[in-house]
Amino acid sequence: MNKYFIIIGLQICVLIWIKIYGSGLTNNNDKECNDPLNKTLFKLRFSIWNMSHIIIFFIYCLIMKPVSFQDHFEIFMFGVVWYLMQYIINYNTDKYKKKCNHSVAYENIYKPRLDDFVYNTLGQILYLII
Repeated sequence: MNKYFIIIGLQICVLIWIKIYGSGLTNNNDKECNDPLNKTLFKLRFSIWNMSHIIIFFIYCLIMKPVSFQDHFEIFMFGVVWYLMQYIINYNTDKYKKKCNHSVAYENIYKPRLDDFVYNTLGQILYLII
């Protein structure tokens, strides 16, 4: 099976999982505030959700085995596709945006953020280092 289809399939599965996960949080009105994956670490706007971007893009590198800049650019483009898919699917979810009393990374777990690209790239850099 084509590696591209595997990765796009993984992305669709993760999007579905995020929807299911978000709807299963105990207080649906304040899901971002109650999400254990959304709590910031080290007093930064860095959470387990951000770490998941690093891990997922490291796994993409394991699947694709990039050796050239073009190979890494293709993997980066999976992040662009992911961003667009998540943005389009969750376009009308601004009503979920919450201001929490404590630090969270995402004010709306359904909306992607531009700094996700940084974490995606860190996953690729981790692959290069290892």
